[in-house]
Amino acid sequence: MEHLSPEVLQARIFEVVNPYNRGLILVRDAQEKRLLAKLNLTAGKKAKDSVAYASAYRYLQIGLGLLDDTCWENDYPLTLELYLETAETAYICGYFAQMSRLNIVILKKAKTLLEKIRAHELQIKGDRAENKLLRS
Repeated sequence: MEHLSPEVLQARIFEVVNPYNRGLILVRDAQEKRLLAKLNLTAGKKAKDSVAYASAYRYLQIGLGLLDDTCWENDYPLTLELYLETAETAYICGYFAQMSRLNIVILKKAKTLLEKIRAHELQIKGDRAENKLLRS
């Protein structure tokens, strides 16, 4: 994987990440997990951009599952982006309970007001879609 240029990796992300995802049980090293989480984030975003929302959600969920208990402290940018992308994709897929659970974590862990606003906006959209505007 190190021998692939960023452009080639982006173009062939699904070919690269799928075999690793099939062998997830074998990935034990924290650095490998972080790299695979990043690859799943890239695959999820690409799938979402291609309107393959169910696939995007699956990649993003796998990425979240690879994060450890120290992810917010040790890799804040990756963790925040994975949580936000997964919450947004959950909203698009109509998985409002999952979106809300992710938003709760984001609101507890986000460092800036702008990051929190993104989670609040998503929650309002989800509540509107479920006709729960009074809660928002």
